[in-house]
Amino acid sequence: MTILKLLFLALLFKTSFSSNDTKTEVLGNYLKLKGFKFCYFITNYSKQYIIEITQALHRSSIRSAIVKNIKHLETNIHDKEHNTAYIFTVDDSDADLTPAKNCFTNLTQGYILLLIADAQHLQKSLEILKACDFGINSKLVIVKKSESSYEFFNYYRKPGSGFKTSLNGVSFYKERYNLTGFVVRAVSTKSIDYKYNAKTEREVAVSQFHYGLFALLQEIHNFAHDITFKETSKNGDFGNGHVSKYLQNNKSDVYITGELQISSKVDELDFLMPFYNFRTCFFHRLPKKSTVSFIKPFSRNTWFAIILSTLIFTAFLKIALVMSEADETTWAISFLTVFSTLCQDGDDPSPSERDTGCKLVFLSILVLSLLLFNYYTSIMVSLLLSAEVETDHTIEHLARSNLEIGIENEFYVKSWLENVNFTDVQHLYKAKLSKLDGKSLNTFSASEGLVRLGVGGFAFYTDTTTAYGTIGGFAQDQICSIAQTEMIPPIFVGLVMGKKSQYFELFQISLLKLRQVGLVHRIQMKWGVAKPECYGNTEVVPVGMEQGVEALACLLSGLLLGPVVLLCEVFLKKRRG
Repeated sequence: MTILKLLFLALLFKTSFSSNDTKTEVLGNYLKLKGFKFCYFITNYSKQYIIEITQALHRSSIRSAIVKNIKHLETNIHDKEHNTAYIFTVDDSDADLTPAKNCFTNLTQGYILLLIADAQHLQKSLEILKACDFGINSKLVIVKKSESSYEFFNYYRKPGSGFKTSLNGVSFYKERYNLTGFVVRAVSTKSIDYKYNAKTEREVAVSQFHYGLFALLQEIHNFAHDITFKETSKNGDFGNGHVSKYLQNNKSDVYITGELQISSKVDELDFLMPFYNFRTCFFHRLPKKSTVSFIKPFSRNTWFAIILSTLIFTAFLKIALVMSEADETTWAISFLTVFSTLCQDGDDPSPSERDTGCKLVFLSILVLSLLLFNYYTSIMVSLLLSAEVETDHTIEHLARSNLEIGIENEFYVKSWLENVNFTDVQHLYKAKLSKLDGKSLNTFSASEGLVRLGVGGFAFYTDTTTAYGTIGGFAQDQICSIAQTEMIPPIFVGLVMGKKSQYFELFQISLLKLRQVGLVHRIQMKWGVAKPECYGNTEVVPVGMEQGVEALACLLSGLLLGPVVLLCEVFLKKRRG
């Protein structure tokens, strides 16, 4: 049904119906084909003819009303639904068509009109229509009445050739897409310098994208354009600023810089296929991951249990050596033997000299050593390979963090913070963003805020297009440590036109076609700034000294202690001898 309504008068044809059908039935079938549910008949026909028309429309499941007082219809014209047809009849050359002219003027945009007249009165009707503002999107059908048939014609204005009555059967879009001779008045808030320069500042990427769409529309429709450049209002609010008023007052046809599609503006402006996703968020660097400690795989209690086990095995080995009458039965020998066995670094004395008690003690030590070694190495490898990623990126988390918070000096961010009632946002506003006076905010320019972001300890709120351009120049460790936290929901941006613009429907269809063939995506790839890639997961992560410094310290202590113990033993042996 929506497609039928969209293409209602886009089907341009001249059709003559056979005399087998009455004229009223033909009219009813035509309206039913176009998807109408109701029609107003503004006529001064005879009562008998009105009855025939009403019955024919009823058989086509179309409700109708006969209007004699055209002024009453004129006052309520904007309350009618778009699937309602307005049918005017002219059969009196002396009839006063001024009220009809007023109704036509009100109905030129978006409403379906039929004007029925015979050959005798058609010329006068056309003279009346010339004074009405029927643009390229006119949905007026002229129905030429004859004795045996109705002939249907579309009627719209075209520069250089006056009004057109189309006799072919092509679609609305194909018939009217060529806007040669039309001058589309555009308004922009950016100068002409940036449009064809691919190396311009990143802040105008949104404008570049939408000017690219406008240039494609110009290529398709072949219209001339007149661009007016306007300064933005001080508060940046185009909803109440002069740019939207420029469109509403019909001083311009389209705003080509791009506008945020928010609810307050939808009632004032028509958005042309908003494609650009405008996303803003807090950017902040995550703290560096804590280094993996040598003792981290085991808890404190586990280490205490290992030490206690070592002491117990030392005592058992001492007893076993004494009972076996071994040559060396000192506590030092017992401890060093147990400790070296746990570290899988050999043992003494030779197994051939051990009795069953010693062998059982060594077996227990080796089983414990095997379990500890396998568990320790597997956990160490797992800790080194798995990245501990911080996932709690919320507004509440930022409010509780030690980070300094700043926002870009943009009106839309300030306005949103002042008007929103979300608890977490208000907490952030009071705790981090507002200064001591409670009125001013921690605002920074984009360049200053992003420089502080790179240093760390700072969260900066800006749009992704602005941020990605600078972040792309950071080092890889900085890029991989940056997190994003959304506050304002993403908003689509699009070309905007004043309400009921004659170009709106044509441009909508063209932009949809451009998206289907991939040209919109091409412009997005050209002007959009992609998120910088983090290649940390694909690089070889070096294991530094800090991961095993405790183990190296123990090894160095053993190396230094070995010669000292050796000298002590030599000294004691000589003294005893």
